[in-house]
Amino acid sequence: MLRYPGMDINQFAVIFSILAVALSAFIHAAFGFGFPMTATPLLALQFDVQTAILYSLLPTMVVNIITIWYGRNNKSSILPFIPLALYSILGTIIGTQLLISFSPEPFRLFLAIIILIYLFKDKLAMHKILWLKKRQKVSMLIFGLLAGLVSGTTNIMIPVLLIYLSEIEVERNLMIRVMNLCFFSAKITQVIQFSAIGLLAGESLNISFLLSVVAIISIFIGFHFRHLIHDQLFDRFLRLSLYIMAIMLVIQFLINF
Repeated sequence: MLRYPGMDINQFAVIFSILAVALSAFIHAAFGFGFPMTATPLLALQFDVQTAILYSLLPTMVVNIITIWYGRNNKSSILPFIPLALYSILGTIIGTQLLISFSPEPFRLFLAIIILIYLFKDKLAMHKILWLKKRQKVSMLIFGLLAGLVSGTTNIMIPVLLIYLSEIEVERNLMIRVMNLCFFSAKITQVIQFSAIGLLAGESLNISFLLSVVAIISIFIGFHFRHLIHDQLFDRFLRLSLYIMAIMLVIQFLINF
């Protein structure tokens, strides 16, 4: 756990959490995704993983709603992707129960392997997964359930969604809105599940509300920088994000093995 000489650990934890959430919301605003991917590991430097997930739940939902609203004037509709979000809810319910009952480490390694296979698919002589676009009902079911499952167990849904939406060639602005719709669906499911067993209450709820306010302020600041993110930079950020997540998942697996 990080500390600063002369500062009470509780005070430092709150200040560190505020800065972590502010940075994560700013990145999310600029690129359209990345809040839980950034906030969860940063908060985990101060708290255990389950607490980090609890504290980031409400801020993540707020960030998702604002991001969807911000892109509301986009000509492409997110309605065809509603089933993807619904399947992710079912996957999240299953994944969260697994998180409560079992160690998430095997799921971390599984997700890391999926990411690495995708990143090196060209070198592995793998071509575009054409059936995803031809059979969207089936592919939505598979990837929606898988995205929810890994979200419930590792709090990282984005790799599965990125792989799916990139393969079916969804354009950038619509991709951002669809991912945030799925993020929101998964998080509200976790809020209900954690609240039902009494984990999201009292201090956890108060801190989560505080961090939500921080996220709101930071995301609106970050929106002013989105126009600087051109498509080439966005694509590079996608691949870099996947590499970072794969490395983080492998490291977490090895540490807790």
